[in-house]
Amino acid sequence: MIGLSAEDWYQKASAASQTGDLVTAMGTISQGLKAFPKSAFLWHAGGSLLLRQGRPNEAAEHFGKAFALEPKQFDHAVDQAIALSNANRNEDALKALGKVEKRGCKFAQYCSTRGNAERGAGHHGKAALWYDRALAIEPDRPKALLGRANVALERGEARAADWFDRALRGDPGNPLIWLGKAQALDVLGDHGGARKIMHQVVEQAPGYTDGLRYLAQLRHAAGDDDFASHFEAAAKKAPQAPKIPDVW
Repeated sequence: MIGLSAEDWYQKASAASQTGDLVTAMGTISQGLKAFPKSAFLWHAGGSLLLRQGRPNEAAEHFGKAFALEPKQFDHAVDQAIALSNANRNEDALKALGKVEKRGCKFAQYCSTRGNAERGAGHHGKAALWYDRALAIEPDRPKALLGRANVALERGEARAADWFDRALRGDPGNPLIWLGKAQALDVLGDHGGARKIMHQVVEQAPGYTDGLRYLAQLRHAAGDDDFASHFEAAAKKAPQAPKIPDVW
């Protein structure tokens, strides 16, 4: 391995990553960082791999070191904030984003990430503003649309269902968005419409346990004595989904 450049280490890690071997890829990045501890792009690559491995706190540390080495590259701070939000450290994410707000606020990715962090921190009004800014820059950005729809639901906005409709136009097969649409209809008093949507969701995505649970809640609220009967059908359709019996 003598004589490898930082780019060589990155390419070796990328090759392993493309085969799905994230452990080897991360090990390769770690070796590269021992040889090139001031390589911002290796620190950033390591953060990306750690995030894919479900290790957000370590990922945030890597992105933070990349930003310290290249403070003019605001992507490092944005990715650090994404990792911190994934670790439920939303106030820390906001601090990271605050360092690059002047440069980042012109980009939809920054604004959407800021909206996610504000929402996670419980600042729903600020979250709505940042999502709106992201969508003004990129009207069809999926994460911003879903985030804005969720904020509308959480704030009890009258147009919450419309926001979910807008999100569904870009991602019609996402059961999470359909769940939100059903919740919005239920809040607005259209309980039948909410149940109809959720029946369709569990029919098409029987392994989606959040949908199964919410349909049971809707049926129970409607006075259905056999409010959990749909779990049996779901378990037969998706025997490979071990969480269904537990939720049932």
